[in-house]
Amino acid sequence: MNVLTTLGVYGALCAAEGRPFSFPGGVCGPLDGVDAALLAEAFAWAGTAPEARDRTFNVSNGDVFQWDHLWPELTEGLGLTPGAPEPRSLAHWLPTQSDAWDRLRAQHDLQAPGLSELLGDSPIYADMLLGYGRDRPPPPTQLSTIALRQAGFAGCRDTETLLLEQLHALAEARVLPPWPLSA
Repeated sequence: MNVLTTLGVYGALCAAEGRPFSFPGGVCGPLDGVDAALLAEAFAWAGTAPEARDRTFNVSNGDVFQWDHLWPELTEGLGLTPGAPEPRSLAHWLPTQSDAWDRLRAQHDLQAPGLSELLGDSPIYADMLLGYGRDRPPPPTQLSTIALRQAGFAGCRDTETLLLEQLHALAEARVLPPWPLSA
């Protein structure tokens, strides 16, 4: 599941239509995330650190975020037009946009495949993470990384910065159109 590609496609389609990049979810709760590169660093550390021997650790970026609170920063960081929250199931709406996606692919010479191949079931995952249809926050899911830090691993990432960097990297790789994208 790739929520970032789903959000990037949603943002690109909104911009191409001249629509605001409105938050499509519902009620969110706090989350923690983990970057794959940070996991790799933790694995490399655990493979050589005597303090890690025969132990199990939780690994996360080290911050806590909430999608609806992060949305304005994502909107600004991608150069998109902000809008009021507009609940919308991305799992239902995005499949109806395959022709618009094909036009964007051609216009920007993207290396991305067609919409259903690119996204798979990721819009279902995005709806869940963004709280679409939810009227109260989900139970908290944060995991403590205290044991990892006390054992000596101090790696961390800023999730907001990381998400924007990855969305821009997807544009540089020509999976998504370049940001900012205007109608």
